[in-house]
Amino acid sequence: YLGIAVDNHHRLCGEVEGLIASTEVTPAEVAEELMKTVKSDDADVALQGLVNFLKRKKVESNKVEDEFIEGTEKAKRQKIE
Repeated sequence: YLGIAVDNHHRLCGEVEGLIASTEVTPAEVAEELMKTVKSDDADVALQGLVNFLKRKKVESNKVEDEFIEGTEKAKRQKIE
């Protein structure tokens, strides 16, 4: 749909691949995000939207992980006390 093929990489493809590899995201979430902007037929808009989504998802995931670790450490301290 966006005119991106194996032999025609977009400048954001590498960033998207790296973010997908380092973020917990399902194929359905990626497809949903791409479908939001595919109506414009603009690869720049669609892929930049996906990059922004993946970055937000990664930050949210890190925040949840930090809160979990913080809660676990607090529970350990309370147990020791």
